[in-house]
Amino acid sequence: MDRKIKWGILGPGNIARRFADALLRCEDAELYAVASASDPERAAAFAKEFGAEHAFGNYDRLLEDKNVQAVYIATVNTTHKELIKKCAAAGKPVLCEKPCVLTEADAAELQALSESSGTLIMEAMWTAFLPATFTVKKWIADGRIGNLKGMSLSFAFKGDRSSRRLYEKKLAGGGMYDVGVYCIEYAMELTGAYPVRCESISAPQNGVDEYGVLLMRFPGDIIADCKYGVGFYAGGDAYIYGDNGRIFVPEFWSGGRCELYGEEGRLKESYTDPEENRFIYEIRHFNRLVREGKTVSDIMTLEKTRACAAVFDKIRSYEL
Repeated sequence: MDRKIKWGILGPGNIARRFADALLRCEDAELYAVASASDPERAAAFAKEFGAEHAFGNYDRLLEDKNVQAVYIATVNTTHKELIKKCAAAGKPVLCEKPCVLTEADAAELQALSESSGTLIMEAMWTAFLPATFTVKKWIADGRIGNLKGMSLSFAFKGDRSSRRLYEKKLAGGGMYDVGVYCIEYAMELTGAYPVRCESISAPQNGVDEYGVLLMRFPGDIIADCKYGVGFYAGGDAYIYGDNGRIFVPEFWSGGRCELYGEEGRLKESYTDPEENRFIYEIRHFNRLVREGKTVSDIMTLEKTRACAAVFDKIRSYEL
């Protein structure tokens, strides 16, 4: 296998731009092809900007290219599952933007598909690969804040109400899928467990949850309260509490800095990530899996994706 993994991108949107920029910064990856099912000219412009060799006007042509070694899906939420299945049929390892799926049943289907086809399928939850996240997990594991007791997570921003991606139900818009997913998966990452109970309340707008509050209980009576939304700005910070200290992570989902405080409230230690585009950590991890022929990530498993989707199911069971 070549030193550089040749990537194909399905869906040249905003998030794909940041991903493509990260590919340019990775010594072991390159953007080889990009495809758009709705706008071939956009795919061509994207390919030219980021130096990709090929631009396609449909997804199948990209997947048929034998030189593509890994695929990144950056399309709207409702298309993810079927595109992942297409990638598996083509034998392409696939990294799919969050949320990878919308229900636990879909997650179970993809888990079975990965096992039966031997295809690497991974959700692109980049937060799990950030050095700041590893630092926070080590502080907790080393007992630097005593026993972990709880956390407060917030991720809410003011989105454009004309955005179909954010506000259209049939495209799986709303706060839970767009940003609540970060809160759910970050809490699971820090506790190393799945929630045993969750309760939610949300505010509807155009049939989607514009804003919501989620409470989760984890084994050991660890409580996580999460606020998420796309209708107004409420920051993206994390506060993690132990019985002998606390941790503060500003903009936890992008993870550039974390701070450790003692019981008396004094700053004891901090970490700052100098990297400008932190998608590189996720990409490097996936590249390693592809080179080693792995079909399961040792960090972002489909079991985690399935557990998060089970929370989605629970949240949807509450009336908007």
